[in-house]
Amino acid sequence: MSGLLFRSGPKTPVAWRACLLDNGEGGLFPELIEIPAGEYALPGENPDLAPFFKAPGLNPVRVEKPFLLQTGEVTVREFQRYVDAIERMQDKDERSRLLDRIGLLWKKQSTQEGAGIRGVSWEAAEDFAAWLAQQTGCNYRLPLQTEWAAAVLHLESLDPVVPSRSEPIPHGPLGILLWGAREWTGTPCPEGYLLVGEDDWVQPASVTGESCMPAPLSVGGFRVILEPENRGG
Repeated sequence: MSGLLFRSGPKTPVAWRACLLDNGEGGLFPELIEIPAGEYALPGENPDLAPFFKAPGLNPVRVEKPFLLQTGEVTVREFQRYVDAIERMQDKDERSRLLDRIGLLWKKQSTQEGAGIRGVSWEAAEDFAAWLAQQTGCNYRLPLQTEWAAAVLHLESLDPVVPSRSEPIPHGPLGILLWGAREWTGTPCPEGYLLVGEDDWVQPASVTGESCMPAPLSVGGFRVILEPENRGG
């Protein structure tokens, strides 16, 4: 996590259940869904899921601890709130550094406030998670590749009807995971960090292997997760 400093924070770390506060549309706390710990069976020949699980690191899919996954991508509204906070920073050098990491490409994508953010670098996604943790006291971070995969398999087990890629707008947590924006993870790779999922914003990305991109490139969306154990009862 980056060492962001804001005059309005940070808040004292809170019990994780306080991070589930329903503060209505536009609030700081994202909507979360629990993903259990354990080993998840691969999807076999399911044509909608199998291509996502060909990467060597996903055989098998195992997570040691349960976690809480944001049900959708960080939205334009949520990201704009972060950008506004950066623009109010008193430290000109730090403000300039963070705005450079944010870039301008995200503004050229969807302007709908409730749409998932796109055109963001890993650096800006990581900074956002650090800022959100600082503002709320909740230990948010980017998910790992294995955590994303576990979320897909868990959600599919709850509703085995996988949303179709042909739908113009992905629906439900599983549909957004698979067919929303390509999403940054916290999993490093030789060129930077792994992206997961698929979208049609640029040329359709192949999901038959890993997608590794340099951290400064503004090529993805993202979401956050929360580990309950990291904040007491």
